[in-house]
Amino acid sequence: MLSVPSETQDNSSALQRSQTDANTSRSEIVIGIRHPQSAGRLMSHGMALANAFDGDVVLLHAMESRHSGALPVDPIEWDIQRRNIESLLVKCAKDYAKPDRPISTHILEGSCLEQISAYMIARPKEAVIVLGEGQSLPQETGKFAQAILASSQASILRVPSDGAHRKGSGYARILVPIDGSSRAESVLPRAVRLANAEESELILCFVTPPPGVAEIGVGDDKAAALRKQVTEYNKRIGRSYLDGITDRLSGDEVKISTRTIVGEDARRSLLQVAKEEKADLIIIASHGQSGHCDVPAGDVASFILKRSGIPVLMLRQSMK
Repeated sequence: MLSVPSETQDNSSALQRSQTDANTSRSEIVIGIRHPQSAGRLMSHGMALANAFDGDVVLLHAMESRHSGALPVDPIEWDIQRRNIESLLVKCAKDYAKPDRPISTHILEGSCLEQISAYMIARPKEAVIVLGEGQSLPQETGKFAQAILASSQASILRVPSDGAHRKGSGYARILVPIDGSSRAESVLPRAVRLANAEESELILCFVTPPPGVAEIGVGDDKAAALRKQVTEYNKRIGRSYLDGITDRLSGDEVKISTRTIVGEDARRSLLQVAKEEKADLIIIASHGQSGHCDVPAGDVASFILKRSGIPVLMLRQSMK
């Protein structure tokens, strides 16, 4: 995250456009169910998104085909496994469906990477994939999450294994990191919708890195004074930027607080802020100020998605 927002004025119209898009578009909430132990906690989080975003819900399981792999698969055992999975998905759908929000089920068969990638590309709507921790994340070996990330299509809600079911109060406090870029700010309309649905407080956070001043040998008083001066300037810029965002969102009747901090490492600083603020959820854009379109997610988003001890909703935005 950079110290000085460079796109603030241009972002106002971009934020208004994304607000309109978020209010008019429907999402598809795809909940990846692996086993009964994870079904309940993933369903509770997925249904919260579906209610907030007026989304269609799909329960998804990916399994290898009976003909894949080096060793032959017992067709009877494979059929039993598939029926058990189907029964699990149908039960979850029945338990959580509502008259105005039906739930469909889908089982993918074949190469996990190929099937999931093809499934996501074929989605006609914006999709949010709800993943449990055991389904892996960036730089790990889990094929499910790798395929989701590689598709560069779907957003991801990652639910840690120790998150259990959502608290009775839902997401009481939602942390939203923004860095002055329209990419980072693109999550705000969705964050506002979720905050409204959950009656949550939004915590907008801006991280400014400490200024670098060349020093050789013994510490230089002049360098220290210059560093302090630039740090204070960056913090003022950050506070002013967050105040402007708060003003833009004032008509949405959402409680908003702000944090401006200085951190050597924005990734770890944000996780520390989440802990200090007792946040229940982090909403972050897949790319920010320094994002590159040739990677499925930026360094900060990938780190937080993988390391956070609370649920993280990483939202995609167009990288055109």
